[in-house]
Amino acid sequence: MSAHLILQDIAIRYANKTIVEDISFALKEGEIGCLLGPSGCGKTTLLRTIAGFERPTHGKITLRGNEVASPSLLVPPEKRRVGMVFQDYALFPHLTIEQNIAFGLSKQSKPEQLQRVDALLTLIGLSHTKKRYPHQLSGGQQQRIALARALAPKPDILLLDEPFSNLDVELREHLVHDVRQLIKSEKVTAILVTHDQQEAFATSDKIALLNDGKLIQWGSADELYDQPNSVFSAEFIGQGTLIKGAIKKGNDGTNNLQTEIGNLTIPEHIAHNDAVKLLIRPDRIALSNNESDISVTLVSKSFRGGHYLCSLETNNKQLLTVRLPAQNTPAPGAQLFITVSLSNTTPIIY
Repeated sequence: MSAHLILQDIAIRYANKTIVEDISFALKEGEIGCLLGPSGCGKTTLLRTIAGFERPTHGKITLRGNEVASPSLLVPPEKRRVGMVFQDYALFPHLTIEQNIAFGLSKQSKPEQLQRVDALLTLIGLSHTKKRYPHQLSGGQQQRIALARALAPKPDILLLDEPFSNLDVELREHLVHDVRQLIKSEKVTAILVTHDQQEAFATSDKIALLNDGKLIQWGSADELYDQPNSVFSAEFIGQGTLIKGAIKKGNDGTNNLQTEIGNLTIPEHIAHNDAVKLLIRPDRIALSNNESDISVTLVSKSFRGGHYLCSLETNNKQLLTVRLPAQNTPAPGAQLFITVSLSNTTPIIY
């Protein structure tokens, strides 16, 4: 399947300030992408450029095989068939829900408009709200209506700018699943902007991890979590600790990374002077009753419902993150013994 959206070497500059640079990725038709990263990394600016509100300083954007943006070309949003969903919903308060969803369907006949509106309301489970006004709905219901309105004209691409940020945590987690199901059922290519990695994981097929205006890593949630390509990716995605070690040449000629929590054979192309670290996720650590195993000190614990998120300190003052059962977890200061599971899938950062 050919790419539906292609960004090629995109750079955006205001005066002498570079906002993003060297951004390249592609989405297939029906895929959901995500622009993920900390505040100020360029996510929203890049989304506005994809939408057609900003012109790139360098590079080009192609949508459905047609070039829509370059330093010399800017196809406006209405010509790109872009659907937008904002964090403040942006529903028209004086129009009913039915009228809000039908707003972008003016070129269709009245029966066609009503049929499309009814189909979308049924799909999002809000058929009973058709004659109501936005202020009569909850925040979660308004967000679903905003999504239905953006999808109504069957856009070439759907762009969502922090759409869940105004919702409480429980509602947000429920709505994220609903939104993905709705976008997938409509077979629309979409891009979500968020700083929340859980939203990115739950919603997206592909994630562009950004930092300081640069694309750090592009891939699925599994790829970013299991095989981060940099210290930033490892520290930003998920929980875990980077453990330092020393590279030693084994008797069989292999390179071994020796750490105080265990040793691991590493690829031959990693030089001895490389600053290599192992990424240890919490699920790789288990408590042990054997005093010959790794000795650690429980530094802190944070209650998370069914478990504590704990920080453990090794003899060399390296910190490990682990989840321990909510019951029978000792107080900070306790000495514990652990085992760490290392395998050829353990991420190596260098």
